[in-house]
Amino acid sequence: MKRKNITTYVLTTIISAFLLGFWYYLRFNWADNVFDLVISVAWWAMTAIAIITIVRVERKRREHIRTIYVSERSGFNSEVGLFPFDDHTHPVDAIDKVLKDLTYGFEKVDFPHEKEFFPHCHIRTTRYGSDTWEGEVFMVRTEKEEKFETREELSRILVHT
Repeated sequence: MKRKNITTYVLTTIISAFLLGFWYYLRFNWADNVFDLVISVAWWAMTAIAIITIVRVERKRREHIRTIYVSERSGFNSEVGLFPFDDHTHPVDAIDKVLKDLTYGFEKVDFPHEKEFFPHCHIRTTRYGSDTWEGEVFMVRTEKEEKFETREELSRILVHT
């Protein structure tokens, strides 16, 4: 579980305990009041919104980590850093290996200097799994995006860049 999630859950628990104590301090437990229902519904709505927000932010963060910058002879990922493409290995195979090995941690590698690495495209992967690989390739020079839904389509796009 990620640090942000644990922090949110701990804060939610502390706030819940505070509100429960405040509830008894104000003696709302003695009266049957419509306000009880309003507070309960508001609290559960805030909890549901917090959980939905955490899930969306985590999904977006993982998509950002899966972004690969590609140059002629190497690639770059914010978690892995700079990795070379072998002469006998296709770039898609090297990128696939990097994506398989991602841990989605919070440590980031600094982007290399322009003299060391200049990408000609970015591969943004929206869905990645054992049998799925979807996303888009953004060409830096032409500023065009081309979507792909399979590994073969990605390979075809990279060959034509």
